[in-house]
Amino acid sequence: MWFIFRLVSAFAASVKFRIWQTLGVIDLGINLLAFWAQSRDENQKTKAATESCEILHYMLWIQATF
Repeated sequence: MWFIFRLVSAFAASVKFRIWQTLGVIDLGINLLAFWAQSRDENQKTKAATESCEILHYMLWIQATF
């Protein structure tokens, strides 16, 4: 019984680590996209893209926190 609990616990920790790793990669991609959008011409489209990237960034941060 103890062995099964340890096995399930180790599997859950591995899955949780993979989820955190995936969220980190997605967050990095969003930050790079926002940086790219800011480096372009400052028109309405790039401002909207930057704002949407910031919103996605904070949504992922909130989801990863809780």
